[in-house]
Amino acid sequence: MPALPPTPNAERLADWLEMFALESHDRNASLSDLERALNRDPGGETKSHQQAREKLENQIAQVAREVRERMRAAQDAYPFSLIGGKLQFKGQTPATEAYLFCLFISTVSWSSEKFKKQQAGLARRLFEHLACVAARNYVGGDSLRFGSPRSTMPKRFSLAVNALCARLGEGDGYKAQPSLERKDDGLDVVAWKHFPDERPGKLILLGQCATGDDWDSKLGDLSPNAFCQHWMTDTPASKLLPAFFLPHRVPYERWNHVSRKCGIVFDRCRIAQTSGVLPGEEPYDQIGKWVAKFVTKVTA
Repeated sequence: MPALPPTPNAERLADWLEMFALESHDRNASLSDLERALNRDPGGETKSHQQAREKLENQIAQVAREVRERMRAAQDAYPFSLIGGKLQFKGQTPATEAYLFCLFISTVSWSSEKFKKQQAGLARRLFEHLACVAARNYVGGDSLRFGSPRSTMPKRFSLAVNALCARLGEGDGYKAQPSLERKDDGLDVVAWKHFPDERPGKLILLGQCATGDDWDSKLGDLSPNAFCQHWMTDTPASKLLPAFFLPHRVPYERWNHVSRKCGIVFDRCRIAQTSGVLPGEEPYDQIGKWVAKFVTKVTA
């Protein structure tokens, strides 16, 4: 049985339920399993007074509602089914790899210090590539990963801005800022959709990614208009849409606040649903390998 999360809100407890289903021999976990885990304090004594019971029942109801919301939001990309209070793992498929990858890096962010030290950087980069697929599919156009360290884009910031402007057909190149230097200035993902004439005046999305459990400290760090005004010779004529990508689930009561601060929110379920089946080439095949290793490890 996995350890309960340090912050037992509905989103984290639903993650716990999914992880328990993955660890179980029969690949399922019930709301009753969660109830038993929550009903015990660190000393192992069962709480029985009325106030605690009402709180527990409310927590279980919220988790059940959160799971149903995940099923509705992620659709075929959700790797579990919920029938009669039992969460059943349906198995790893190409369509569910994006969700499982996000679940993995969400849960280890609060459960594994070793992972943070050794693999968090690679996980962040893979997630940014995953966000590119989701953004590209959502706008129905093209996308690129701008986050540092860059692989397909020039590593030097000024050259990367030049390349970005060329791809967008707007911005007119890098505007020198001799006293400042930035690796990416908060910009991780760019997506756009050209018209056949490729003239300015189109859909452009600029997004930031946050993989750690401190994601709420990054809200509003990226301002697309400020980025372009500061680093591009000519601010794009197109309207710039901000976006925020994270592998976690945003609490329902905070959704509007995060959307107002960051623009279009791509949480775990939206990313999984819009990503679909990932491309088979690098680096996307690494995500599938991570998921296979993760599922095998937790079910061993």
